[in-house]
Amino acid sequence: MKAPLYVHACDMLTSIGINRIASAKAQVAGISSFTASTYLNAQHTPILMGLVPDTALPDAEPFLQLLAELTAWEYHLLRLAHRPLKAIWPAGATTPIPVLLVLPELHPRGSNSVPAEFISLLAQQTQLPICPAQSQLLPLGRAGLGAALDEALHILQQGQVPYVVVGGVDSYQQERLLNNLDGDGRLAIPNGPSDGFTPAEGAAWLLLSAQPSEQGVALTSWSLADEEGHLYSSQPYKGEALAKAARQVLHGQQAVARLYSTANGERYWAKELGVMMTRALSDMPQPITHVHPADCWGDMGAASGPALIALAFSHCEQTSNALPALISCSSDQGLRTLALLNKI
Repeated sequence: MKAPLYVHACDMLTSIGINRIASAKAQVAGISSFTASTYLNAQHTPILMGLVPDTALPDAEPFLQLLAELTAWEYHLLRLAHRPLKAIWPAGATTPIPVLLVLPELHPRGSNSVPAEFISLLAQQTQLPICPAQSQLLPLGRAGLGAALDEALHILQQGQVPYVVVGGVDSYQQERLLNNLDGDGRLAIPNGPSDGFTPAEGAAWLLLSAQPSEQGVALTSWSLADEEGHLYSSQPYKGEALAKAARQVLHGQQAVARLYSTANGERYWAKELGVMMTRALSDMPQPITHVHPADCWGDMGAASGPALIALAFSHCEQTSNALPALISCSSDQGLRTLALLNKI
């Protein structure tokens, strides 16, 4: 039984909203922002993407523009992460706070990685007192949320800091990655595969503490598992990992109001969720509302887990039947995370 992690604040920047409130309202209204990008597939057709408008991004600190080793993509990630991180930082805080940042996992045939000094660059970009010694980069993709929560609990139980910040940032604006995904037949494009997904970008952050928050909303349980038969594995897909994690998280739980998932339109994820719901949720009172915001903001990759929690948090502010919420995150290469958000 894990000790709860209370959500004291959360925010996000998505292709459909400059913050979590705007993003949540747009998602409820079914608004999407998918547009033809400047990236082309093998048939020279523009790839549909969910991109954050440049007007929603801050200017980078002048010194960052002078760093020769900072690529345009890394520069863009810093700008995506900036605004929502500033929004959730506790007012007047001077004690450095650890930051646990979930980042994209590498594609088997190559994609961009983030430099080890990204946290220090983020601290200089935002001018926030980030604790470098306890901060970590977690390049684990959508399901990296679970590893971040484990580390956040470990840090908080040491009793040296009152808060830990958990977040994710990602952008599919990588030509090599898009070419690889196009070659895999995974992208949603005109006349393309019916189960393709729309690549997107964004950032989301959570301010977590072991101490109760005013809202009383907390992550009360979470679990990680590894799916051997993942998208890029030669092993047969059995769907066991997500179902196993769900059974662990839901042990003793009487009901779930909503399921928030990283499902992005690909059939693989629909099958996985179907197996999980049959094995772990069939005894729960029905119906359970399934929320899959990638339909609106696209696949946000590594930012998905914190964004789903921020979305569920926003929904529970507007309605009394949004919690308990089960957060389901699946990475391309096997890692699975299930988390339960509840009011306690």
